Formats: sequence, C-alpha cells, structure tokens
Amino acid sequence: MTKAPVLAVDFDNVLFDFNRHFVEFHNREYGTSLRYEDVDDHANFHRFYDCPREELARRVSQFDATQDYSQLLPIEGAVEATRELAEIYDLHIITARQEHGRSTVSPWLDTFFGKGVFTELHFANAYITDHTIKVKTRSKGELCRSIGAVGLVEDAPEHADSAVQAGVPVLLKDKPWNQQVTPHELIERFSHWLQVDSILRSWG
Repeated sequence: MTKAPVLAVDFDNVLFDFNRHFVEFHNREYGTSLRYEDVDDHANFHRFYDCPREELARRVSQFDATQDYSQLLPIEGAVEATRELAEIYDLHIITARQEHGRSTVSPWLDTFFGKGVFTELHFANAYITDHTIKVKTRSKGELCRSIGAVGLVEDAPEHADSAVQAGVPVLLKDKPWNQQVTPHELIERFSHWLQVDSILRSWG
C-alpha cells in the first residue's frame, strides 16, 4: 500500500484564529482598542500591545489559561477542507507553540476536526522568553524535512522562509502580517481554505 504524502499544517492563525481571539481578549482585559487588521508585523507583535516581549508572553499564557477553547471556533472552511485533505494526505500539525501546549491544542483539534484527521503534532518550541526553560527549539523548515512534508500551510513570514530554505513549498494563508513577504516560486498565497485543494493539485 502506497504511503500517503505528509502535508504539514500550522495551528495558530491557520486553523485556530489566535490573533483575532487574542486582540479581543487583550482589549477586554487591558483596556486597549486594538484592531485585528492593525497587527501587521509578525516579528514585533509586542509593539502593538505596548509591552516587552516577556510581558506579551505572560499575557498570552494568561489568555491560554483563562479561555474556554471549546467556545473558540476554527477559521472558516478549515474543518471541511482538512477532512477532505486527510483522505489524500497524512496531515501533521507543526506549531511554533511549546510542547506544554499539547494539552490545549490536541483536545481542541479533536473537538472541532475529529480524532484522526491530524495524525501527529510537532512543537517547534519557538518564542521562548524564559531562558531557564530548557527545551530544544527547531525551525519549521527542519521539522518539515524531518517528517518528509511535501508542503506547509503557514501564515508567519519567518516560518514560511524557514520552510522555503529547506526546499519545502508553502501555502501562505493571507494575513495582515505577511503582506511584505517577497514572492517566491515555492510560496503560493491563498485567502480561503477552499482554495487549498486546487493549489495542491496544481503542484502535481
């Protein structure tokens, strides 16, 4: 039996609309008046929240600890599209989150997408601000190579670049913070999950 090709899929802002939910949370908790559309620099998100990176990391942890993820819906079209793709591909999650996020990510995926749609979860352990935490950080390009991914569905410029450097094609989910990504033969943008299947078929 022929083994299904592996397609890597990011979690935050590709399946789970993290930035939109976090902006709403931050406005409620910290009295800000941020708009989702204004958060357009992925490498410097902390500047929009007017705090150091370490403080933003603490607020993100606060968000994760206090939100009922079961009430936070997936991005439009993601459930239907990934269930169809799972009939052709072996879908793996590759997220920049740290390993301890498994207890949040895995149940949410099972709740909304169903058990077995995503067969593996890989954590890059990125964005660590507490350097007393000793974990191995891996780039998404490295993770894609290690699992033999034929593509990565991603939104963040630096992770898309990492995959391209590893020779892995990227389907880039159109977001305010990736509008400055330089066009590349291995990067193809999409705005809605319904476009993903046709893009993958065009790759052959």
